[in-house]
Amino acid sequence: MDSKDWKTILLISISTVFLSVLMLFLATFDAGFNYRISISWAFGSMSLVVFFGLYLISKRIYSESINDSKSIKDAITGTMIAVYMMVITFYIFTEVPTQETGLVEMIMSHFTYLVGIVIVSHFGSEVIMSKLESLKQ
Repeated sequence: MDSKDWKTILLISISTVFLSVLMLFLATFDAGFNYRISISWAFGSMSLVVFFGLYLISKRIYSESINDSKSIKDAITGTMIAVYMMVITFYIFTEVPTQETGLVEMIMSHFTYLVGIVIVSHFGSEVIMSKLESLKQ
């Protein structure tokens, strides 16, 4: 990879982080009028921005590969981790009116399991694929 690719990757990374933080800021900012973006829309749009940003970065890094599954797999795993970190941070540091209910705790625990399954399957598939390639040779 040459310096142009690294500059492009850096530009994509900066714009992805900026747009993600902007979405969360708009969801929590109260300007005094009644227009406020819902936090669910903020998390949804942030996850789309992060997914496509990570996909473009991964596609630039693995540009020599014809198979696109590695880029997609990296983007899905990275998006799940980023959204999980944002949800946990929002849950811990802001006061949500429904925070005391058991429903929020149940959703968070199940989302934690889901993120764990995605991470384990990501790294587990890497090990299986490398083992299969070594058996072919």
